[in-house]
Amino acid sequence: MALLRRLSERSPLTEEHTRLLLGWMDDTPRGTARIKGRLPAGTVVMHKAGTSGTDGGVAHATNDIGLITLPDGRRLAIAVFVTDSRADEAIRESVIARIARAAWDEVVK
Repeated sequence: MALLRRLSERSPLTEEHTRLLLGWMDDTPRGTARIKGRLPAGTVVMHKAGTSGTDGGVAHATNDIGLITLPDGRRLAIAVFVTDSRADEAIRESVIARIARAAWDEVVK
């Protein structure tokens, strides 16, 4: 999370490389049901989702990490990891979406 905040607020990278990295995160096709899943329509989220394989019916990792742009322009850094779960992918993604929405609701009061 500290790395995300640093990239967002005072990146040690050149401006070009910071834009490139955040652009990759903004364009993440996978994981739209995760952090972005329950946020208000149009909310800008730069994120990177990840999923491990399963072993014996256990998904070892389903995650999403990113920056949520708040209505006032600030960015909220968030990382949610669901580990060692027997739930299906839709449920794991819903858990991530609900956590992201709870964080949003807490910050945007």
